[in-house]
Amino acid sequence: MKILYNDKDIYKDISLNYAVHEMYAGDFADNLTLRFNDPKGTWSKWDPEMGDTISLEHDKSKTGKMYIFQIGARNGIFTVRAMSMPPSMASRRSASWEKIKYTQIASEIAERHGLTLKTYNVKDQVYASMKQQNESDIAFLNNLSLIEGNQLIIYDGQLIIYDEAEMEKSSSPEVFEVGSRTEYTYSDDSGEAYGASKVIAGTFTGYYENGGSTRLIETVMRANSDVEAARFAKNILRSKNKALQTGSIKTDFTSKYAPASVLNISTKKAVRWNGKSFVTKVRQDYVKNLTVLYFRNITLEGY
Repeated sequence: MKILYNDKDIYKDISLNYAVHEMYAGDFADNLTLRFNDPKGTWSKWDPEMGDTISLEHDKSKTGKMYIFQIGARNGIFTVRAMSMPPSMASRRSASWEKIKYTQIASEIAERHGLTLKTYNVKDQVYASMKQQNESDIAFLNNLSLIEGNQLIIYDGQLIIYDEAEMEKSSSPEVFEVGSRTEYTYSDDSGEAYGASKVIAGTFTGYYENGGSTRLIETVMRANSDVEAARFAKNILRSKNKALQTGSIKTDFTSKYAPASVLNISTKKAVRWNGKSFVTKVRQDYVKNLTVLYFRNITLEGY
């Protein structure tokens, strides 16, 4: 194992007793929590600061560059928390654009924070106008991505944006067999589904209906046309309904699976959850050598 603090391997200088890395397919920044004894007092001598970089490598698993945002000490035990997002992305700002493409906005934000932009199957929508009003760059881009059906991941200095529906179409030749000794959970909240979504944007209105429920979600927001508002309504409905059937599987440590990948799950004692699932989160415990996969069933049709 390696633990790189500001590019220096400190693993042999500390006594690690807790190391958990959580990776997400979107909505949240990846995070890393380390807890260790510092018998030589080495950590304190380094005088760590917020925003310093840290990363962990174990087997074939790598956290990538993470930024420290919290440091704590108690009875000789140090706790360090870090995230993949540069701290500067949390600062609020305002901006406005005219006749701007989605990827141009994303590229501008990525460049401002020293990130490299990578996109996968993203539909490059054009906006007659767009405003960011007293929002952090991460909140603004995350919200914009949601209403366009995209998700973003920040990993090792890269801002990765992908079309969620297209990613769900990926095929996985491997079947994940959930054995009788495997610890797993499944949850079905399909009764909470929305059947329609309406966007109200001044004189413009967008509506999208998928049926199956009488519940309607209304959103008041900015849009430049009825067509744009309808597109936003569709993707808001997708966002609300996509995680109604979820589950988790705890297994021995593995680096085979990543967030935003597709699994074919087979569970003999819970066959209704068999089939394609989308990995929403991977939790790696490097001390206990355990992996927890969190997923949602891919059941969305028509959007």
